[in-house]
Amino acid sequence: MNEIAESRDLLNLVNEFKCSLKIMICDDDSSVRISLKRIINKCGEEKRIFVDIEETINGLECLFKVYNDYLMGNKYDLVFLDENMPFMKGSICSNILKNMYFEGQMNKIKLISISSFEDQEIQKFLKQQGFDDFLQKPHSRETISKFFQNFLSQWNDWLIN
Repeated sequence: MNEIAESRDLLNLVNEFKCSLKIMICDDDSSVRISLKRIINKCGEEKRIFVDIEETINGLECLFKVYNDYLMGNKYDLVFLDENMPFMKGSICSNILKNMYFEGQMNKIKLISISSFEDQEIQKFLKQQGFDDFLQKPHSRETISKFFQNFLSQWNDWLIN
């Protein structure tokens, strides 16, 4: 009897959300992953959006995780990638993921560079490597909330088209 009540409560909780997002945070700095995850979860709660967040610590791990999840039917909507990580830089991972998308192997995916680079030329280079946007580290709750709001309005347009 308790299992039925718990299942019903869980179903009611899931039904309260408007939709869900699958997000990857890839950064070798655990404090960045933790703070970004906390902010995104809070934004999701405020907008009544269920947010499923995975974490990886380098570009190579991210690439394998995103692609393997895709093969299993779990598609990411948003990927945050640091540039300077061991094994594979964020820009290389971004470039590979975008190429997979353009070849029809991946769903629409938004790739965001999270980096401490302030140089406009480096930011321009990162966009050329497949990133859709750039967020400066350290990031504030305000910055992430504003970004998340903009992403949601674009994401709704994607769903319609």
